[in-house]
Amino acid sequence: MIKSRAAIVVGTVLASAAAVVCAEDPCQEILAWNCGSGASVQLPKQSDDIVAIDAGDIFSVALRSNGQVVVWGDPPNDSSELWGAWTQPYLLPQQAQFRTVGIAAGQEHGAVLTSDGQLIEWHQDVVPDHTFLPGPHADVAALAAGGDGPIQDLWNGQQHTRFLLVLNADGTLTIIGDNLAGENGVEDFDIQTPPPGMGTLRAVAAGAAHALALNDDGIVIGWGSNDHGQTSIPDDLGEVVAIAAGKNHSLAVRSDGTVVAWGINDRGQCDVPSGLTGVASVAGAMDHSVAVRADNSVVAWGSNEYGQLDVPSDLGPVIRVACGRWHSLAHRVDGSIAAWGDDRFGQSAVEPQVVDDFTAVKGLAVGKDHRLAVNDFGSVIAWGGNQHGQIDVPSSLGPAIAVAAGYDHSLALESSGTVVAWGANDSGQTDVPSGLEDVVALAAGGSHTLALRSDGAVVAWGLNDRGQCDVPSGLTGVIAIAAGREHSLALRINGTVVAWGSTQFGQSVMPEVLRNIRAIGAGGAHSLAVRRDGSVIAWGANGRKQCRVPDDLPPVVSVHCGSLYSIARTADGRLIAWGDCGERKPGPPNANRYYSAICPDDLDGHTIVSAGFIDVMAIRDICPPCTPGDLNRDGVVNEVDMLILYALLGQPCVGDASEACAADLNRDGAVGVDDLSILFQQWGRCSGKGVISALEAKSRR
Repeated sequence: MIKSRAAIVVGTVLASAAAVVCAEDPCQEILAWNCGSGASVQLPKQSDDIVAIDAGDIFSVALRSNGQVVVWGDPPNDSSELWGAWTQPYLLPQQAQFRTVGIAAGQEHGAVLTSDGQLIEWHQDVVPDHTFLPGPHADVAALAAGGDGPIQDLWNGQQHTRFLLVLNADGTLTIIGDNLAGENGVEDFDIQTPPPGMGTLRAVAAGAAHALALNDDGIVIGWGSNDHGQTSIPDDLGEVVAIAAGKNHSLAVRSDGTVVAWGINDRGQCDVPSGLTGVASVAGAMDHSVAVRADNSVVAWGSNEYGQLDVPSDLGPVIRVACGRWHSLAHRVDGSIAAWGDDRFGQSAVEPQVVDDFTAVKGLAVGKDHRLAVNDFGSVIAWGGNQHGQIDVPSSLGPAIAVAAGYDHSLALESSGTVVAWGANDSGQTDVPSGLEDVVALAAGGSHTLALRSDGAVVAWGLNDRGQCDVPSGLTGVIAIAAGREHSLALRINGTVVAWGSTQFGQSVMPEVLRNIRAIGAGGAHSLAVRRDGSVIAWGANGRKQCRVPDDLPPVVSVHCGSLYSIARTADGRLIAWGDCGERKPGPPNANRYYSAICPDDLDGHTIVSAGFIDVMAIRDICPPCTPGDLNRDGVVNEVDMLILYALLGQPCVGDASEACAADLNRDGAVGVDDLSILFQQWGRCSGKGVISALEAKSRR
């Protein structure tokens, strides 16, 4: 079945995107996404940069100001889905992530509009798929998705499938898709043939088998199924300013702020509360309706079977609402979202707040389904899955400087050089060796852990079934470490790499060309290295193309590995991914598929990256220095910057957020005299784009 949705106004989304203000560090943007679909995953703080919302049958969708689509709620379980629960989230279009400007949601499907005018429909069913709709659509004002979805609605037997209404900026209407009833000659259900002479349109809405349009004269037009009177516009409706369509009922807001509803009324969804005035917008579902007043308050009526009418007392000012079958969704004035009602499928489970304020992040770590962050103040937070206590940060943890995450265990490096571990310990991966001290770096594999001491020695513990903890005798001079699922890597100060552990796929067999290395990464069964010239070498398992380095890869400064995918960070902070993000199953025989790995490659300025099993987290610097030599970011390159660089001479660039990497101006992997020469060339007040203020940074979000 489907529920209602009012149109999502794309123009409003575009206009408001630049005005959203984030409450966190204005110069840091934290991103997290599924490496295959690009769908947003939980952040430590509720998103407050939402610019649009909509709700499907048992899922919710929102659009962030950075063009990223957020979806929550479990995939549907139709009777024909005989293979169990899905192992991946909704299969969103990769091409749209971080480039979306408009969204719409139907029963088991949705549509996104990209910044280049491409309309892509996505749906989740027995064989999930994307449809690239005819276009381009350069000037779209609103979208509305209707119809029942890929499988015929078994509850009411009506013959109709999904359709999309596209309201163009010039007031014309494009209809994509139809209902099967219309195609079969049942004209009363036909969506593709709207009434003639509708005039210039300014709003559209879509129900299960009917559509509504509002023209510039304030007149409402309805067409499609009228089996419940949902397209029989009341004669005394008068001038209308907003519309919405429920599954089988319709809503309109008059110019005087009153609401009129018509169509099916078996659960009171058309019983508008007496005295309701001052309404600005409405939304309808299968059995309930919701209105937003001009004072930003919310009123709901109809069925309350799952609490969908129980508006939270602490909701706050709201600018728009959307309805799923049994849940309600609100978009607050401050850019955050709230949901209430049915939550059996997680559709009302808006991401929980981990912390109110966590700024100046300096390190990230992503496990199988949990995440960690550490900031400049030494605080550590963890969130996500907690089946093994992996997010239960010990209260005794002192100020930390780094974090690491295995599949189900977590690590923190205290500023004192000691290691603290928690979470799963089935293989001893959290049994920190007694007396271990002077540690400067950590790495976590699937179920084993590595620690790098200040003297260049490596210590390993945990699962050792493939020799991943058998550190080669005499290994010294190590400046960086990396841990895969069953193998380990160490980068020595002379630019050579040492590996040990599983050789099943050649992941620990060193290529002959491996020299002059500046950075390393270890994945499920593959390895990556970056040469000092910025080129990347990959070896090990390649069944999912995780070692097929792109031919046109620009100079790279660091690499990061997931289970079956690889990520390279370029000198300007762009992220480029290849490989796959894991199998999506179950499904019909031969219908399972793999997600190709994806990153927001149109965005630069990424300074910190962590690749997990299927999720990725990154920090973007949106207040970059006006020139690389301005190390203290005060808008001028002078003696202070020279002294900073001089103090770092000879230090290798290890770790995305290290001071040495910032001072490595020529990107050769170490701070040297050549970097000092570049700094002198940039001497004086910046003549480029200038220092970006915190206020300007907020407006760029």
